[in-house]
Amino acid sequence: MARIFVLEGSIGTIVRVGGWLPDKEESMWAGILYDLACLVADSIQPKRPKTARKRLLKSLHYYLKNPSADYRGKYSG
Repeated sequence: MARIFVLEGSIGTIVRVGGWLPDKEESMWAGILYDLACLVADSIQPKRPKTARKRLLKSLHYYLKNPSADYRGKYSG
């Protein structure tokens, strides 16, 4: 579950992943959900170049089709 919330002057995200998943899977899905939520927030209030968002979207699309514990999350800083 991802929740996007708006605070005055900023957009934040909260991501929660159920505890029924194994640790590695939970970490992967948490990273994917967080990155997707950040992409939505960034489309409303851009902080990164469009090319960076496109690369992240391509990576997310790949891991959604091919889930793997290799995904560690890309949306940082």
